Amino acid sequence: MDPTPFTPPSIETLNQLLPSYQFLDFIAQGGMGAVYLAKQISLDREVAVKILPRELSADPEFRASFQTEARAMARLNHPNLISIYDSGDVDGMLYIAMEYVPGKSLYHSAWNKIIDPAEASRIIIGICEGLSHAHENGIIHRDIKPANILLTPKAEPKIGDFGLAQAVGVKHEGIVMGTPGYAAPEVLTHPDKADRRSDIFAVGVMLHELLTGQKPQAGVTASSLSRCPAEFDVIIQRATHPSPVMRYPDANAMAQAIRAALGSKSQLKPQTRIAVAPSRTAGPRSIITPQAAASAPTLLTPSDTGDARSPIHPAPSTTMVAQSRKAKSSVARNLLIIAALLFVVFVVYQKLEIHQQEVAQENEILTQQKKAKNPSPQPTQQPTPAPLNPSTDTDPEPTPTRSETARESLDRLKEFLVEGSREELPLSSVRRGDQDFFYVNEPMTWDEAQIFAEEHGAFIAFPQSEDDLTFFGTLIKDQDAIWIGAGRSGRDQWVLLNGQSWPIAKTPPGIGQYATLSHLGTVRAAEPYRALRFIIAWSRDGSNPYSLAAMLKATSDSIAAGKPRYPAGTLHSGTRHFLPILRPLTLEQAQDLARQAAAHVAVLGDREENYWVKDHLAKVQAPRGIFLGGQKHHGVWQWNTKEPWTYANWAKDYPSSNEDARQLAYLPDKGWINLSPDEEADGVLLEWSKDQQAPANKEQAPPAAAPDIANLITRCRELLTASATERDEALAQNVKSFQWDLDVWSRNLKALERNRWADAVEILKSLAEDRKKIPSVAKVARVIELEQEEFRSDLRDENKPDEEDEEEDEDDEDQDIREKQRMLRRSLEEDEEREDDLMTMPPGILKVHNFALAKQQEILNAYELRNTKIRDAFALKIKEMGTAAQQAGQLDLVRELRDYLDATKELDSWIDSMMDPT
Repeated sequence: MDPTPFTPPSIETLNQLLPSYQFLDFIAQGGMGAVYLAKQISLDREVAVKILPRELSADPEFRASFQTEARAMARLNHPNLISIYDSGDVDGMLYIAMEYVPGKSLYHSAWNKIIDPAEASRIIIGICEGLSHAHENGIIHRDIKPANILLTPKAEPKIGDFGLAQAVGVKHEGIVMGTPGYAAPEVLTHPDKADRRSDIFAVGVMLHELLTGQKPQAGVTASSLSRCPAEFDVIIQRATHPSPVMRYPDANAMAQAIRAALGSKSQLKPQTRIAVAPSRTAGPRSIITPQAAASAPTLLTPSDTGDARSPIHPAPSTTMVAQSRKAKSSVARNLLIIAALLFVVFVVYQKLEIHQQEVAQENEILTQQKKAKNPSPQPTQQPTPAPLNPSTDTDPEPTPTRSETARESLDRLKEFLVEGSREELPLSSVRRGDQDFFYVNEPMTWDEAQIFAEEHGAFIAFPQSEDDLTFFGTLIKDQDAIWIGAGRSGRDQWVLLNGQSWPIAKTPPGIGQYATLSHLGTVRAAEPYRALRFIIAWSRDGSNPYSLAAMLKATSDSIAAGKPRYPAGTLHSGTRHFLPILRPLTLEQAQDLARQAAAHVAVLGDREENYWVKDHLAKVQAPRGIFLGGQKHHGVWQWNTKEPWTYANWAKDYPSSNEDARQLAYLPDKGWINLSPDEEADGVLLEWSKDQQAPANKEQAPPAAAPDIANLITRCRELLTASATERDEALAQNVKSFQWDLDVWSRNLKALERNRWADAVEILKSLAEDRKKIPSVAKVARVIELEQEEFRSDLRDENKPDEEDEEEDEDDEDQDIREKQRMLRRSLEEDEEREDDLMTMPPGILKVHNFALAKQQEILNAYELRNTKIRDAFALKIKEMGTAAQQAGQLDLVRELRDYLDATKELDSWIDSMMDPT
């Protein structure tokens, strides 16, 4: 992080950057930012706005964590917590707006002072209640200290400055957390391991400081410094224990212990002596007087009313203490010595008890090692006789031997443990009650851990009390979390592997369906695909009542009794319950598990149900798929529960064309696949729901009916026929208009010209009539040219001379003319245009022809547009049919429809195929 010191923005700058607030004053600056007094204009209330440095705001990980934590803290609502109103980003700096408490902190009010035990207890209980509310909502403060506790006029504590708070499960890397002297050891060494007990450590330090005026010191009790009741020594010692497992499990437990201490036989009496601890600064230590407490700035708004609790009550004045000291100095000294001796006895006894537990565990390990090296002799085994000629070597060289590890002993005893033998247990096993426990130091997923436990005749250990959690914590050999035998059984229900309800007051927070325990004693939910270590347990009677089979049978029994209790790890969706079981199995084994649980192999009958399962199983590792309750019969996919098959979500390249692959399975994050019933899958998804409650004799629901393709083709043929009829009628009308326009043009010519072009006009009219369309430019040009040659031939015949001497020349010319006419007639069958075609056409005929030809093209374009729309509508309908067929698993129909769709790519060929009845 950039070491450049943070310069707080000015009030004027903030008023410009945050116009929704009116910044009034600068309050203070700390290591995590600066705090301002402001007015929230929209609600007309005073708030405190904390601005964080840009260095923190620029860190993407911190920014994401800050936003997550701000939302989490905004949900907190407790009288002992400062409320959070708003958060955001201004000019690259994160900010948070909170309840404004214009008063002094507990640090300023009680620093260097000794507080009456009853008053100190009341303050600490309030802090515990506020922390408990925060912890229940997944927020760990991690920086509890007197400077972060504000006092109201009623002397009610309010916890503030959640700037270092951590939403459970969110990591802050690279940020130093906590305040030395108050922070628990794990907060300073492994901040990501901090949990609710880390806050309890800090509260224990504050309790000691309020009672004595100083922080705890090794070997010195609070009662020896201020003569507070000895019960507080036990509370402080447990709250500030270096090991989180040995502290109070939550803040409420500590508050209850303080209440019990207040109501114990050691009644609180007015102090007659103040044990002044060495001052941390020059000057005498003082006490809190009623006047001082009352004159402290208020922490609530001026409108707050009501009966105020008494302020922090001071110990007796120094004058009273001096008088009491003179009168009872010897008694005080004796009491002090007795208290010190009692504390020493307590500490020694506790250490002795811990030592005895360690010795007992070591003895158990040694016993197991001896059993491994020297197994119990068989009754029929005879001792080996000594050799007749014993060796004279009295000092043989020792052969080195390797000690068996705990895991090796577990593997060696695997078969015996499965059979129920408990005569010998693996090394490092620990006995507690009627069970034996073994820590498996190998990370596995939940299902792998469950299989491993069953393969060794055991089950995943589960807690039946908070003491069990503490015991499990002593077995953990590293700083990772472990699986414990508990999981969700519905939306908000948690059960143990034995089917009993979760025994701890608070259910595991977080996302996931199985419970975990950290080395710090924190219980959280986790997804089953995580790889964690775990503890397995054996029943002393040799049975395994908490195996998967036993859990499924218990579920079946509960359903039969009308009080369903689903196994640990069950997912909940509306009225449906799903249990993923991940282990290699065949379809027959999967169906057998379903029968044992009074369930059925899961059916994903609609899109929503499929997407829900997809979301919850996305990260599951099952490359061979998870069995679903669908099969293919006679080429059609059907659900085993008789539900209609209306939807499918096939993975890429599935379903395969293998006819034997007729069993449905789910490939996580991919989709559905089909397997052979003889193939093994990686698991099965069981379902309990009302969907499958169909009568046993109900016939199989018929598959979705094939769409009426023939009717669709018939309809398309009708539309195409109507389109062609409309085209032909329009073309015929255009031909008539063309003929009419030619006649009009001809009539307007002079007689000589009319005669000249009369035959050409008739030929063009006849040509258009015969062909039902306007001739091309090339054809018209050939007609005109032909008629011109014939006209010239006729003129020569009329003017032919009688002289016979010219007869031979004239015959040759007539022959040339006739040959040219024949060539022109043949060219009428061609449409190829020549460059001089337009030059040979009279302007009048050219004008009539161009108009009619343009009209004809317009008619043909309209015809093509209509047919294109018909073709597109047909293709769209075929696509819809194909999608429905794909979802319904009608693969043959899908292929047929795909062929119809391919045929629509070429319009003319598609029209021909539609109009051809064959």
